[in-house]
Amino acid sequence: GEFDAASSDYAAEAGGTGADGAADDEGLFSLFDDAEDSEGVESAPVTAAASTGTTDEKKFEWWGSLTASGGISFQMFPEGSTSPFAFMSNTLGFTAKPFDDMVVRGSFYSEFPEFNFALTSLYFDYIMNDLLYITAGKTGTSWGNSRIFDTNLLDDEGDGKVVNPYADETATGNRFDAILTLPIWKGEIQGVGMYAIGEEISKDNLSVAAKIQYPFGPVSVELFGRKWATSDAYYMHPAVGASLTTDIFRNHVNLWGMTHFSPDDIKDLDFKPGISRFVGGVSRVIETNAWGKFGIAAEYQLTYDPDKAEGDKLTHDVGVTFGWSHALGSPFSPAVR
Repeated sequence: GEFDAASSDYAAEAGGTGADGAADDEGLFSLFDDAEDSEGVESAPVTAAASTGTTDEKKFEWWGSLTASGGISFQMFPEGSTSPFAFMSNTLGFTAKPFDDMVVRGSFYSEFPEFNFALTSLYFDYIMNDLLYITAGKTGTSWGNSRIFDTNLLDDEGDGKVVNPYADETATGNRFDAILTLPIWKGEIQGVGMYAIGEEISKDNLSVAAKIQYPFGPVSVELFGRKWATSDAYYMHPAVGASLTTDIFRNHVNLWGMTHFSPDDIKDLDFKPGISRFVGGVSRVIETNAWGKFGIAAEYQLTYDPDKAEGDKLTHDVGVTFGWSHALGSPFSPAVR
């Protein structure tokens, strides 16, 4: 369990949230996230360009938040253990509107007791002819809509790992993003160029990704792909995939799949899937006036590794997480996860 003391945000809009995020799920699961501009897994500030995050008259605003957590962590398997913990994080940012069709955003993050300090974001949103959305800078943009297993295609280190709600805010490193988003009726096409800033300027430091998302009634379908930078320390073959999200009787359902492939196999007309993953999950949030907010998420992950030398090439993982929080009519909120 843990005991949170969190101040209210003041003008705390720091970019938008991805179109795939479920509003009901976001409220509960973000209670346990330290990042101010985080929806747990997905955040796409480019889609917020039409909303300045300021009032009609204001051209510049400061915003911020302070979160402190303390409690006890219980580990039951494989060996039982109990350990206390304490954590405090602070985010300070700004939103500026130098022109009617441009917004500039930035944020600075610090945490204790690790004493980590970082410029977490500094980018601009620009709307061209009310049609094309352009974002450039250090954005920390991520894709994915899972709660337990990491499906963020833009996270080099996240392939197959469990999502860590207390992840280091500086994980994106010195990465410059250029994002183009083209709305298509109710959906959108988005392209992302990610440049890893190094000692030398080279095209080998550029990674590119693209996705197309469109809702068909209550079902949102997304097709995506990525090509990794040649110099990337986590270099992998290109990957393509698809995801499907919907709500069924107030249960948020997410299906996601991705496979890597060798470009040489495509040239030789001999396609062989490389490392592949499938993640399927369901989550539910229930709010009550008397007992607070409850949430539960369960996910299944299937991993196929054709290059695995020993053992089964298929790996199965199952994860379950639950949460409860109550505001108690004050800034102090007891919470259990």
